[in-house]
Amino acid sequence: MKENYLNRIEGIGLLLIIFSFLLQIEENNIQSTVNEAQFYQTQEKLDKIWNMLGKLYKQDSTIDINEKYEELIEIDKNWKTYSENKKELDKWEEDVWYGKILSFRIWIFILGAVLAACPKFINKNENTNNN
Repeated sequence: MKENYLNRIEGIGLLLIIFSFLLQIEENNIQSTVNEAQFYQTQEKLDKIWNMLGKLYKQDSTIDINEKYEELIEIDKNWKTYSENKKELDKWEEDVWYGKILSFRIWIFILGAVLAACPKFINKNENTNNN
């Protein structure tokens, strides 16, 4: 009876470890999505800058680029500085409980590892006492 109980504890521990692994996969997917969004925004800005530079130099090669910066920003109403984009991504990560998932996953893994390992030590101690 006691061995059956210990096997259940070990099984629950292993299931918790698997669950924490699935949370890790989801966390990686979220981080990948954030990285992709940042990369996309950067590439989009670079494309717009190159297009604007091309248009400017076709018109007049003596134009001062600094004077045309505001014009570039006005063309695209969605243009945001890095700090604005970072604030949005931080808020999005907060909304999806990104940090809470990370903390939760770590504690589930630790609990699962302890539950999976404890029966091994209990069995070992009982067999030593019986001999």
